[in-house]
Amino acid sequence: MSRECLFPSLTPEEMSSFSQNPQELLLYTETLLLQTSLAISLLASQSVTPAQLTAFSTPSTTRGPSS
Repeated sequence: MSRECLFPSLTPEEMSSFSQNPQELLLYTETLLLQTSLAISLLASQSVTPAQLTAFSTPSTTRGPSS
């Protein structure tokens, strides 16, 4: 599988934005990782609950402790 499938191409403006604001790059990367994790879970289980979807779509910085 080629990298282009996983990582959408970035415009020069986006690359410039990332170099000026590393936090943006971290957020972008985390979003890609969450989307990839969700896709893997969907493929593996073929049955994901709403709670799992919420967990994947919530940034880790705001996610509370697992109960």
